[in-house]
Amino acid sequence: MSAPLGKHAIVVGAGLAGLASARAVSARFERVTLLHRDVLPSIAAHRSGTPQDQHTHAILVGGLQALEDLFPGFGADLAAAGAVPYRVNLDVRFEREGFDPLPQRDFGWDAYAMTRPPGRV
Repeated sequence: MSAPLGKHAIVVGAGLAGLASARAVSARFERVTLLHRDVLPSIAAHRSGTPQDQHTHAILVGGLQALEDLFPGFGADLAAAGAVPYRVNLDVRFEREGFDPLPQRDFGWDAYAMTRPPGRV
């Protein structure tokens, strides 16, 4: 453990940012408590406190790299949980009204899109 900053850290919110924050400070505190207003489901499920959970999510390369630093094997865990891997700028076409489509070329970066929990269309 690195030189401790204190005995106890409290992180509010158990979304992706809260969980990553708790992991990031865990090396500098003896104990970390994570507070969240909802009961967290044990399986992939929609949560009433996150209205944006009903649309497709994708993780950007920089975020994936940061989460891999905090949680080694994070990308492999996403894939094992059903996330769909894709090649950035090759498997997805970016278009904007009034502009020609961006040229597709392989940037050499892998990322993941999240599938929705069962029972939702």
